[in-house]
Amino acid sequence: MITNLQFENFRGFNALKLEGLKRVNLVVGRNNAGKTSLLEGIGAVTNPERFVDMPRLLRSTTGDYNLRYFRWLIRDKENIRAASLEASGPGTECKIRLTRFQNQEMVPAPGGWQEVSSLPFPTGGGMALFAPTDRTIAADHVRKLMDRTGHSRAAAIQTRVAVRVMSVHPHPPEVLVKLFAQAVRKKGGEERIEKLMQQVDDRVIKLRVEPAEDGNHIVVDLGLSEMLPLSQVGQGLYRLVAIFSELIGGQPGICIIDELENGIHHSLLEQVWTGLAVVAEELNIQFFVSTHSYECIQAAHEAFLKRPEYDFSIVQLFRVEGAVQGRVLERVQIEAALSGGIDLR
Repeated sequence: MITNLQFENFRGFNALKLEGLKRVNLVVGRNNAGKTSLLEGIGAVTNPERFVDMPRLLRSTTGDYNLRYFRWLIRDKENIRAASLEASGPGTECKIRLTRFQNQEMVPAPGGWQEVSSLPFPTGGGMALFAPTDRTIAADHVRKLMDRTGHSRAAAIQTRVAVRVMSVHPHPPEVLVKLFAQAVRKKGGEERIEKLMQQVDDRVIKLRVEPAEDGNHIVVDLGLSEMLPLSQVGQGLYRLVAIFSELIGGQPGICIIDELENGIHHSLLEQVWTGLAVVAEELNIQFFVSTHSYECIQAAHEAFLKRPEYDFSIVQLFRVEGAVQGRVLERVQIEAALSGGIDLR
């Protein structure tokens, strides 16, 4: 799990340092405060092999990606030709370097690093991505960690983490059926989805795919005379089935969701946050979620107050002298801000 982040010269970040991240983290800030950039940086540093997929994940980018997207990842200031990103925590050490090169010059890999991608710019030059040479199983990357019982255990340090970026738009029913089918094919997947849904809404008895003349549909048993189409049981449950299906089917270590509140009525947000809290604990997934909504912040806080452990933080981003800064707020600070009417967005 990531507990610390450090970005230098990445997008609008000059020198960002965040410490004390939790299992579930909500990223807030005004427009152009760097929320999407932070999520992109987390995705890049934890899974650099998927770096070239970044333009399609969180932004509406058109044209030549090398010109319209990758060219702008290194902070646009004179004499800055490199950016670095680090993510660390218990059992995790992830690092990448982005280096801008001119014309046809070659950028040699620093000692102990390897080139992952080299992206030429149509205007000349380009950018190279370097990551540390994979030493996950090397002896110097095995350290003693303390488990929850206080006993020491050996664990390899992760230098890569599987990341899932969730779409902010609801999946069409036919896409959701495929995601659900992928999840239930996993060993114990069907039982796991049902258990997770029951922890969010105790009316749920069973979910299954029902073949019919008008196609395959997910139906839900709520104890009524017959099973209902998922589309008829509420938007909150529909979104949670989609999230649970993607996570059980993909089994990532980190899940990124940009603007969670899109398409969800504010009255359903606490139910959705409860579902995220449950799946984070049950599947050992860390969440980074952004929002513009005060109701979303309040709903997250209320949902975690009802959990056995308040494993939740708010990452607040703000601009100071043209650069993005940030801080991690824990329970006491979140409660003080909400009770005092302080706008965290």
